[in-house]
Amino acid sequence: MQIQVGQTVYLEPTGNACRYSKDIIKTKVKKVGRKYFEVENMRSKFDLEKMCEVSNWCSDWTVYLSRQEIEDKNEKESINKAMRELFGRHNKLSLEQLRQIQKIAIWKDQD
Repeated sequence: MQIQVGQTVYLEPTGNACRYSKDIIKTKVKKVGRKYFEVENMRSKFDLEKMCEVSNWCSDWTVYLSRQEIEDKNEKESINKAMRELFGRHNKLSLEQLRQIQKIAIWKDQD
């Protein structure tokens, strides 16, 4: 999907911006160039390919086209974290429990 002037986008804070607020900003695209675009109420430029703020140090904002994209990403991170804790080096699952999880997940060896 191409970014267009007037399109609604969602900005998620990353890097240093997370230190001050984790609030997602809903805004509109005000200008689109060949490599970068700008949004209302912000002085930053955003990379059209990487969908993140252009900066000399670190990017403080990541751009999403819908709020659902952010929620899906956060849910995936949460599930991955839970799975790492569940299957970590010190997991307390029995062999039978692990077999049941394997059945549900339909894991197959790929040769």
